[in-house]
This record gives sequence, structure tokens and C-alpha cells, in this order.
Amino acid sequence: AGAIELWINTIPQKSLTAERYFPGKQKGLTQYIWILGGLHDYEDLAGYKLGMDRRQFEWTQPRYEKIFKDLCVEVYGEQQGMAFYNFALTELDNRFYTGTDYKASYIGFNKDVGAEIVYYVPEENVPSRFSTDKPEVRK
Repeated sequence: AGAIELWINTIPQKSLTAERYFPGKQKGLTQYIWILGGLHDYEDLAGYKLGMDRRQFEWTQPRYEKIFKDLCVEVYGEQQGMAFYNFALTELDNRFYTGTDYKASYIGFNKDVGAEIVYYVPEENVPSRFSTDKPEVRK
């Protein structure tokens, strides 16, 4: 919980996620890999029990959202970083509010971010993992 990982590939490469779940569809090379656990501490979910309405709890906390937002802006720039932050946070919200049944897949160029995003949530309970190529810098 609370985990935010950012991996920077000094030598861009094909995403293992894209190769496995979207063979031949990745156009760019992965420069950044984001692995996001729940942006909360376990104490933040005090009282939650399996089977309860997940929408009654906050699954991301402002202290972690700020760290994640600052990192996104640092990596992608102000406008594009906020676009990636909003994309990723929306996916996290969808996933946490839905629960273990949530599945998602996305590969493609996101014009707001200016980068290709690879995102896949399988049936297993694994952290959310986003891969992007280096974004096109807006002029």
C-alpha cells in the first residue's frame, strides 16, 4: 500500500506487457514504467471488510496523490504530466471502486499525454502498471 514505483529505461525497449497481451501492437519503445499500489496506507481503510461497498472508502489519499502528481509533472511536463496523472488516477479509481473483478486493457497513443500508453489489468490481483514511451514535447 502507498507504493509508487517509477522505472526509467535508459535504453528504451518493448513493453513485456505489450508483448504478452498486445503482440505486435506497440509502436514506440517503453521509456517509463509506473507501478502503482494503493495510494493509501492500511490505516486509511480502517473498518473496511471484504464484501463491503468499496465506494464508501477513499482508496487514494491526498498525500500520495500529490507525490504521484509531482512525479508525473517532473517526467512529462506540466500539461502532459497532468494528463497522464488524470488518466492513471481514473484507472486506479475504477479499479479500486470495482474491486477484484476489475479488468482493463489499453494500448495506444494518448494525444493529451503525447505518448503511447500500455496498460493491462489481468484477473489476478497485481498492482496497476502503466508503460509509456518518451512523450512528444508540445511546442
